[in-house]
Amino acid sequence: MEEIEIGPRALRDSRGETQQGIGEALDVSRSTVRGWESGRRLPDLRRFVALSDHFGLSPARMAQLARWFAARSNDGR
Repeated sequence: MEEIEIGPRALRDSRGETQQGIGEALDVSRSTVRGWESGRRLPDLRRFVALSDHFGLSPARMAQLARWFAARSNDGR
């Protein structure tokens, strides 16, 4: 089975949400969400769980996607 490339922005885009909307839902700034999407910042554990819940994913699945996306990004893909 082929894996679908998915990262924080793709999750947000798939739901038609904005960085501002995610930030408001999680009580963080738009720039914080932008940092998560770019990989420059990581959410703390509480916000990581809240982000997982927001997207309807288990924290374990969210972590899998985050690791896979980071590995792809580091390979220059």
